[in-house]
Amino acid sequence: MATSIPNIVRRNPADSGCPYRQHLVLKDAGGSKPPDPISFLSPLATTSKDQAAIFGSRVIPVGGVVEGDLCSDENMVAAHGGFYIATPTDWTVRFQARRFEPAPAAATLQVSAPAIDLTAGNGYSQTVTVNPGGASLAWSTLVIYSLKPEGWLNLSVSAGTGPLQVTARANIAGLIPGAVYRGAVLVESDNSTPQYIRIPVTLRVPWSGLAVVNGASFDGGLAPGGIASVFSPEVKLAAAPQAAETVPLPFNIGGTSVTVDGLPAPLYYVSPGQVNLQVPYEIAPGPATLTVHTPGGQSVDQAIYVNPVAPGVFTTTDRHIVPSSQATAGDYATLFINGQGPVSPAVATGASPPNPDQVPVSGLPSPYADVKVFVAGVEARTVFVGIPYFLAGVTQVNFIVPPATPVGTQPVEVRVAGIPAAQSVIDIQR
Repeated sequence: MATSIPNIVRRNPADSGCPYRQHLVLKDAGGSKPPDPISFLSPLATTSKDQAAIFGSRVIPVGGVVEGDLCSDENMVAAHGGFYIATPTDWTVRFQARRFEPAPAAATLQVSAPAIDLTAGNGYSQTVTVNPGGASLAWSTLVIYSLKPEGWLNLSVSAGTGPLQVTARANIAGLIPGAVYRGAVLVESDNSTPQYIRIPVTLRVPWSGLAVVNGASFDGGLAPGGIASVFSPEVKLAAAPQAAETVPLPFNIGGTSVTVDGLPAPLYYVSPGQVNLQVPYEIAPGPATLTVHTPGGQSVDQAIYVNPVAPGVFTTTDRHIVPSSQATAGDYATLFINGQGPVSPAVATGASPPNPDQVPVSGLPSPYADVKVFVAGVEARTVFVGIPYFLAGVTQVNFIVPPATPVGTQPVEVRVAGIPAAQSVIDIQR
């Protein structure tokens, strides 16, 4: 299924890099899929640009959505009339970019907040002002859910004329404790410039029972193949602290084991109050049940929510990236993440890639999702993104610190398929 806005694409002379801009939403419709080494993903292809750069991923998660801005220039409009998107499943879509000038008043569409973050702290609601740039200009909204379930977001106003306040409110009834749900509100005004603005929405549901968090950031958000940390203040999860000593990772350490929807999960570490595990790659995004089996014969179930991606950056206690806690502007640096989702070529759950004498660096597994690094707000050039030799569930990112990065402690942001990880830092030296 596909949705595109705006219906009529007006030429924006102020956007020289993308004078005809269209937002495309591709949603997995389920049903039969072509043969694919990762069976729960639907392949996506475009004839123009690399699909990961446009949509944040080379695949559409089952039951999920990918979004992207498609750009036409004068030559493409004249020669082709727009974009051609095709999937090998059962549908193709063609979108036209038409030659219309912006509104005569050159009205500017604005929203008062770049993002909507719904938590218990703000009562799961946030108010945003929409201003289409004129009292007589109409605007409308479209709510998009990144993954099922849908319907948890309500808008006080879905369309209007002129400036208005819109309150976004989440209904957490029936949602999974500790889960992170994502979506977006698209605000469209055909006669404004830009014609639409995308506002990302994040809903964080508080924990009850076992806390199951991202193993790098200790924040909510799990993904297939990612590392999860289970914390329990009441149930004794293991007899004593013990770490895995081999790769492939074991499925049982000291009598403690974990399953996710019945599939055994490899273990990195166990202790009475904490267990670190890898979410099996075979688990499809969406609701799942994690079960910890203790040495004493007790089984503890916890509902979890698995996102397509859920990036977390490994850092020191003071949030510096590792191993490159410091670097010089223009030089190479390295960081490690988890939660990047499925990779290609596929690697078995709990296993590391083949040894260097079997697979060259260029053949190491890399994420289907697009991975970007920003230092002090400037995008860095990545030179390697993949699972390195001898590691399981961890992705290495080598990048070049932007040459103009100022000296001092600077913020580092990693985005996977457009989803930001918790901010970390790096010390830039002369």
